[in-house]
Amino acid sequence: MSKISKEAYQVYGKVYKIWKDSTGNASVGWRSYGKNPADFKLAKRFIKEIWKEVLEKDFPYPMHPLPVTGNRHTWIRNGVLYINCEKGWQNINHAIGHLMAYKKYPNKRPHSVENAWLEVRGAKLVVEKYLNK
Repeated sequence: MSKISKEAYQVYGKVYKIWKDSTGNASVGWRSYGKNPADFKLAKRFIKEIWKEVLEKDFPYPMHPLPVTGNRHTWIRNGVLYINCEKGWQNINHAIGHLMAYKKYPNKRPHSVENAWLEVRGAKLVVEKYLNK
């Protein structure tokens, strides 16, 4: 994991609070796997919506559910975004936050303040429109 500044750490605290208040689970990573699974169609809709809101353009990759074997992380492989809905909304939001930060702030480190604010926006959107739907 990359080094996190004090400011970014505080912003990530807001992300954890959003998840804790809405789901009872503030973890991201292996501790949260399976706690708040996402429906694939809703996950696709969330990704398209947050991408358009943040980057002001359509999501450029086709999306598929994660295959049964191999790398189990939500990420782009061979030009396709594979989504692992079983790991839950926190992990989908975290992965998409990194992808958007990489595209929007290419010279910033992962887990930068900018990356953290993108995750805050994503978490709020998930809770408001997609969680438990």
